Amino acid sequence: MDPLDLRAYHDQGRLHIALGELDAAENCYRSLLSINPHHHNAQGLLGKIYLARGDGRRALEAISKLEQPFWRQWATLLVNYSLLGTPESKQEMAKFVADNKHDSAVQIAQIYAGAS
Repeated sequence: MDPLDLRAYHDQGRLHIALGELDAAENCYRSLLSINPHHHNAQGLLGKIYLARGDGRRALEAISKLEQPFWRQWATLLVNYSLLGTPESKQEMAKFVADNKHDSAVQIAQIYAGAS
């Protein structure tokens, strides 16, 4: 693996998440962030890892560092809709779906899957 290939760290981290290997996934995203602290979604995926561990506070802390609005909204919904299921988060989810249904099916499915 090229030690400077951000995509490799990103994809390997996603694979580790899918396999439930959260420590290995976290290491991938930490390595990625050490190369590019402004990566578009590494903090969001760290948030997803913390959410899988049941640490909502740490997930929200990671998500707060996201710079791109779409990914910050996705990750925030992933945590809030999954953990809280409040009427507000359900309204935010409905708006997210309406705004992104044509090009973000995977991200929408991830939020719904996290809530089940």
